[in-house]
Amino acid sequence: MLNKRLLTEFWMSCISRCNFKIIKLSLLMLLISGCASEKFGDDNSHKKTAPSSLPKGPVALVLGDSATETAKELSAYNRRYKSGVTGDLYMDSIRQAYVDTSDPEFSIAEVIRMLDAKFGKVERFQTVDEAAHGGSKLIVKLDMHTRLINDRSSDPASYLSLEFSNLNHQYLGTLESMSRRTLTPVWTGYKREKEIVSDIRQQGEIQAHALELLERKLSDVTLED
Repeated sequence: MLNKRLLTEFWMSCISRCNFKIIKLSLLMLLISGCASEKFGDDNSHKKTAPSSLPKGPVALVLGDSATETAKELSAYNRRYKSGVTGDLYMDSIRQAYVDTSDPEFSIAEVIRMLDAKFGKVERFQTVDEAAHGGSKLIVKLDMHTRLINDRSSDPASYLSLEFSNLNHQYLGTLESMSRRTLTPVWTGYKREKEIVSDIRQQGEIQAHALELLERKLSDVTLED
């Protein structure tokens, strides 16, 4: 076991030699460990039956368990860089890139927007059973997984799924989209600030791309008379 006194003297020596950047980076790696979800798996990418047509709205939207959990994880990630100790360890441009690309409401708000544009009125419900009693002809369950950059992963990814059913819980089909990229590790020694910011902002681009793909598929679905 390390001698605590020697360890303390080592860190004080680092400080006295102005090696603060080394200490800062060490603390940073400890603090950001586990910040992003590692639950994103290839099992989400399997094909499901897409609807060729759907009844007209209004729509009852329910957030699936995965969407609710992902929103919580994004919120924690966002807070950590926006107001936590971790954010204070970064240059402003890097910290802001993390904050801008981890908005927990971004994908949900965009899904509501596209559903509203397609079907008209959209109302949110807590459960499918509540939605079935809400008077809407169409029930939509949103599932979502988002993987963000952290010290263990530089493979940001976004998966979205809209499962459609009617008031009688009859399954009508599912629309899915997924976008992912594999980047070189963000915190390699040779990357400059501008390159790091660019890499981080790609996780926001991936979320936007998954939404774009989903909206394109939704636009191909015809509405029944």
